[in-house]
Formats: sequence, structure tokens, C-alpha cells
Amino acid sequence: IVFGDWSSDVCSSDLARVLSGESPAKMPIMQTRETLLILNMDTARKLGNIKFPDAIMKKADRVIDSSAANAAQSPGAPASPATGPPKKLALFLFSENALLTETERGVLEELESSGILKEHNITVDRLNAQNEFPMAQSVAQDIVRKKYDYIITISTPALQVTANTNKTIPHVFGAVTDPYRMGVAKNRTDHIPNITGVATFQPVGSTIRVMREVFPKARRVGIVWNPAEACSEACTLKAREAARQAGFELIESTVSSTGEVMDALNSVISKKIDLFLTSGDNTVVMALDSIAETLHRHRIPYFTNTPKDVDRGAFISIGADYDEVGRETARTAIRVIRGESPKSIPINDYVPEKLAVNQKLVKEYGVKVPESVASKAASGRGGK
Repeated sequence: IVFGDWSSDVCSSDLARVLSGESPAKMPIMQTRETLLILNMDTARKLGNIKFPDAIMKKADRVIDSSAANAAQSPGAPASPATGPPKKLALFLFSENALLTETERGVLEELESSGILKEHNITVDRLNAQNEFPMAQSVAQDIVRKKYDYIITISTPALQVTANTNKTIPHVFGAVTDPYRMGVAKNRTDHIPNITGVATFQPVGSTIRVMREVFPKARRVGIVWNPAEACSEACTLKAREAARQAGFELIESTVSSTGEVMDALNSVISKKIDLFLTSGDNTVVMALDSIAETLHRHRIPYFTNTPKDVDRGAFISIGADYDEVGRETARTAIRVIRGESPKSIPINDYVPEKLAVNQKLVKEYGVKVPESVASKAASGRGGK
């Protein structure tokens, strides 16, 4: 089955691929943002001179108005803004975890509020690999095959597979932990010529220092991570060093899929951990709710690097404001759309840090949070 708008080139080309023998299981679902708001002023006048609110007029993708067209042809009338030929931007997420969707929201809101999409006649297709590496590779291949004009990737895995496939299309990345370690760049200015973006290394060191401040007698910290993810490896290496400096023993277990996470978690719990950490891992974070519930049952405080996780059961979260990371990613993309070469734009090391405390669990566990930590908290809601 192939579904969609049959006036769309995307839908018809997908049908052609299936008819040529390609398996639908290997083809990504495409989410398009080609919905248009069109106002017909001529019809509005015929129906009794209906007036559209200014807010609706501003949102219109197209206004049909013969009187305005005639006025524009009159001597001295201002010219209509040129939109140029239609262009396409691929916005590619690896999964729908909270961190990535928050980044995506920031990207889209900044692109739309800037007016760049209308100014350059750009439509945005939202693509999602559903946390599957084979699907991510298929998405990246589709982007290149369909000759998108611009690419924005969100997450390290999306950057990885796209960088391996795309060698020419201008590409901006965001919500990436360490683009240097994964080979995309040697430093901020020496990177793959068609790729630039925003690097946001998870504040692992800050998190472990806060663990020690809040739990001075704790000895063991558990962590579950996926070695196949460059971002997870980078954070785990940082966690090992930070744990050593803070006097913790880091108890590790590795996984290759989200389905293995709970068994790995139970394994580290059996080793008498005092605290648990999740950092920079797309595979593990897909099981965050189940992790939080299990740790709550064992009364083990859960630390993460996404501030909004306190609303899902984390104890303390220290991380970037990913809405702002998304907006900064969009600002970089806007520079590219307006003609700057990605090669000339340095990678932006950008971590707008926030700290959130789950006050419900603080009270339930009877923990005294030092003022040095509490005063930095951006949110005290938290908890289920």
C-alpha cells in the first residue's frame, strides 16, 4: 500500500519504486509540510465584502486578488516580492524522543518566523527514521536521490548516515554531541565542505559534580549505553573520567537496541548502584519512562541531560535548552539559504545550559538539595 496526496511528486515516485520491486519495509514514511493557506479576495468581495483578519492575511501562502494585481501593474505601484523557483528542505530526525522533537520545534518556529521559507519558496519535508539505523540509511539515500536543495539533520545518527551518503547538498546539523569525534570535522573551521551546524555536548561533567554535591555518600553510578552511537560513546567516556574525579565507581552495561535496555538496567541495579545516569544515547532514551518507573520502585535517583525529563520521572536533569538549540540550528541554515557556503561557516559549539529538579521526588526520597544546586534550577515541577 502506498498512501498520500496523489498530486504529490513524492507519492507518485514512491509508487514507482514499489512497482519496480523495492520493498515498502525499507522505504521511509515522508511527512510533508506542503499544506497551503490560499485566500480568494475576489470571491470574498462577491459574498458581501468579507474581511479577513490581519492575522489570517499574514499567514496566507497565496492571495488571489485581481484588483491588487491590476494595481501592481499601474505606474509607480510596488513590485510583488520575487519567490524564485520552488525549493525543498529535508528536516531529518533519527527518532521522536523529547530532546529531538523539542529541537525540531525550535528549528521550524525559527524558520517560519524569519520568513525565509516564503522568501525563497521553500517547502519542508519532515523525515523520521523511527530510531532504526537501517531506516535512517534509507532516509538519507532518499534525500540524495530526490535532490533536495537543503538538509537539516537533528541528532548524531541522522548526521552520521547523511554525511556518509550526501557529498554535495548543503547540510546543517543540530542536537549533535560531538561532530569532531565522529569525523565530520577536525575542529570548528575545518569540516566537510558541504556540512556545518551546531554542536551541543551533553554537560556530563556538570551532572556528575551535582551528583556528588547532592549525594556525598554515594559510591556507585549505573549507566546503560549503545556503543554503536558516537554520541553515546563520547558521553560515556566523559562520564568515566568525571566519575573517577568525583570518587564514583561507574557500573556500565551496553545494549544494541531499545528492547535490551530494561534487562541491562536490571543488571546494573543488581550491582547495588546508588544513582543512575542517561546521557547522549538515542537508544536508551526511548525507554526513559520505563527506566524512571523501575528506578523509582528501587528508590534510585535518576539523572539525565534533558531538563524536561524531570516531568517524566528523572530526579535531576542538567542539559541544554533544546528549543534554543533548534533555533540556533535554524539561524545557521538561514545563512546557508541566503547564499553562504557551509564551508565558510564555523561549527557553533553551543550549550545553553539548564538545570531542573523534580521536587516531588526530592520530598519523597527525603533528600536535602544544597542551595548551590537548588538556586540554579529552572523548573521545580517534575514527577509522576
